[in-house]
Amino acid sequence: RSTVEPEDRYRISEAVKDLFVQALFGNREFPEKEFEEALKWAYQLKNSDAKQIYKQALVFEKGLNGYPISKNAFNKLLHLAVRQDYPQAAWRFAQRLLDEVKTGKRALSAPMGSLTTAAHGGIVKAQVQLARTFRDINKNTRNLERAYEWFIFARKNGADVDTEIKHLTRRID
Repeated sequence: RSTVEPEDRYRISEAVKDLFVQALFGNREFPEKEFEEALKWAYQLKNSDAKQIYKQALVFEKGLNGYPISKNAFNKLLHLAVRQDYPQAAWRFAQRLLDEVKTGKRALSAPMGSLTTAAHGGIVKAQVQLARTFRDINKNTRNLERAYEWFIFARKNGADVDTEIKHLTRRID
């Protein structure tokens, strides 16, 4: 039995709703319907698994199901799913980091954690990219050997990386 009075319970739920919506959407104002939907979603999300969190992130990225497009909400949810080691989210996050590497905003090592999570999660493209990153990040022998291991693993999972393996074995020898 709860010792919280109904009036206090209402004020608490309103405060939670406001905090949640402001955290996700910033200062934008939304109609009451969106606030109610966001609150329901917040309670559902609290106990969700990483896959559900990632799916909801995509909803905010694309503005689906009546929700507005919100980069802020998408980023927060994506990071939450990544912290829970969900491979698809990690791969998506790694791709964003790789784009920043290409533009010079980040070091080549920046996406390594997310790439590793995605690669261990069975995403073949992440396995190939992790191998390429190990190959390119540093020219020391250990990283080249790790690149080789990941290329072999990716090939076993269906990736067409025979040419890259051939070139890498010449460098290792």
